[in-house]
Amino acid sequence: MQEINSKIYPAKLLLFGEYSVIHGGDSLAIPYGKKYACWSYEPNQIDMRLSGFLDYLKSLQDLDLDLERFESELQEGLYLKSNIPIGYGAGSSGSVVAAVYDRFGNSRETHDPSALKTIFSEMESFFHGSSSGLDPLVSYLDSGVYINKGEITTVQLSTNSILTKLFLFDTLESRSTSNLVSWYKTQSQEIEDFRDNIADEMTKLSSDLIKQFLLQDEDKFESLFMNLSQLQSEYLIPMFPSHIKDNLDRITSLTDGGFKLCGAGGGGYFLGYMPRFVADVIPDDLVKQISSIVK
Repeated sequence: MQEINSKIYPAKLLLFGEYSVIHGGDSLAIPYGKKYACWSYEPNQIDMRLSGFLDYLKSLQDLDLDLERFESELQEGLYLKSNIPIGYGAGSSGSVVAAVYDRFGNSRETHDPSALKTIFSEMESFFHGSSSGLDPLVSYLDSGVYINKGEITTVQLSTNSILTKLFLFDTLESRSTSNLVSWYKTQSQEIEDFRDNIADEMTKLSSDLIKQFLLQDEDKFESLFMNLSQLQSEYLIPMFPSHIKDNLDRITSLTDGGFKLCGAGGGGYFLGYMPRFVADVIPDDLVKQISSIVK
């Protein structure tokens, strides 16, 4: 594989807003630069994933992309190398969309997040059947994206002290998002108590958490995080398989922190918070599954 001069297109983490977005709640997604895609060349090889994506893009009428150059470079061995895990909700397909648009877009002067999100939604639908466009937007802008009542705002993260206290637990397992979302929607639609108490409270906690995260009020953030952690682990049982929950409980029993979903749950990443990260108390067999969000 021949490396070329390429920027990176980072993975995405949905910090807050999982499931509550179904009810119109706020959400905050950020880039995760430890996992990313970048362009390379693999002589005499054709990236079949990109080849299929190219065929789909040819069927769209309103995208200003240089598809002839895209096809030519694919024939020459253009390859998108990625270490973003698939089935984690980390934006593996979003990075593909961001990379293709960045390299082959003819009119990339627009920096309007809403306009870009619309473009990316249409492009990423190839991978999922439908797409919000959020994952490619985060990857393309390499910036936090806050959605509040439908309004999109980019977020500067480099000075946020709370981010240094958040970390990921890698379950080492992929999961099926559609099954988990289906379960949640059924609970919300058919069980009044779940909708009026669990779903509404989770939506409010997520929105409040985002506000305190942006304000960097660590005391209020910590209290809200622990409340959401307890609520999710108690009522969103399918999202916390027993063997995963056992490991999360082992960690929290030795620290002052907690865990919440980082996306759909069931596998992939879980988001942890510790007021003081103390690596030496983490069980040895779980240390390799824990990583900080910041580089």
